[in-house]
Amino acid sequence: MEYKGVAVQDDNYTIWGCAPIHGEDGRTHLFVARWQEMNVNPAWRKSSEIAHYVSDSPEGPFVFSDIALKGTRKDTWDKYAPHNPEIKKVGKQYVLLYIANTDYHQPLHGGNQRIGMAIAKSP
Repeated sequence: MEYKGVAVQDDNYTIWGCAPIHGEDGRTHLFVARWQEMNVNPAWRKSSEIAHYVSDSPEGPFVFSDIALKGTRKDTWDKYAPHNPEIKKVGKQYVLLYIANTDYHQPLHGGNQRIGMAIAKSP
């Protein structure tokens, strides 16, 4: 491995982890967890969203594309903070796995956290 630099930096967000995938469009798609608060706890459990960045090469630069997932803010298992994205291509579909929770006041990794799956035809 050869270090190539920072993949995504945005002074308006705390960015956590990433999941890259090469799309059929020939571009590299990067999914990251991010939130606007400049702290980790409880911000990641409350405000995290999964953002989608794109580049013409794996080395970047990556440009923001869209928000792939946000918490529903409804009475659902994924009310708050989609986080820790992982993406794979399975057959002809892209599968994004992530965690989310129902109550950000719970202790870290509380029993209210679940693993979710989103499926799409393109990144």
